[in-house]
Amino acid sequence: NNALEFVKTNFENDAERNYIMQTVCEAAVADVPKVRIAAYECMVKIAGLYYAKLSPYMQALFQLTFEEIKNGTDDVAQQAVEFWSTICDEEIELHDYMEEARNTGESPDQVSQDFVKGAMPYLVPLLLQTLTKQEEDQEDDSWNVAMAAGTCLALVAQACQDGVVQH
Repeated sequence: NNALEFVKTNFENDAERNYIMQTVCEAAVADVPKVRIAAYECMVKIAGLYYAKLSPYMQALFQLTFEEIKNGTDDVAQQAVEFWSTICDEEIELHDYMEEARNTGESPDQVSQDFVKGAMPYLVPLLLQTLTKQEEDQEDDSWNVAMAAGTCLALVAQACQDGVVQH
């Protein structure tokens, strides 16, 4: 996971990036939960470091994360939700950056790809459903998938603003 910070040159090369993403996506469906958790942690890190390179992979990432959030165990599903929270963080930051560039008459060198806006009709209902997933014997202050979904939903609202209301 931490090694991802050092693979910038690999992410610039299509073939190497494709191989890395294929490996991470394959690990996301492994039988061993610890491997799946590590794969989703890598996805989160990749989303934060290489957002601009994600477009070719978003359909696969969408399917993997949604399946995990819907049917996965709490600890793995938390990481899948965290992927979307990270995408939201990146897009909020990029929208602010784009607005600032517009105000100063500059052209932004990075733009939001609005992945969250595209996923919103499916993401919002999934997050709302996930808010109800709470273990009965769970401590009130322990982090769980329901809390992660609540945080992510707030970030989706911040990233998409009024657009989230209709979903």
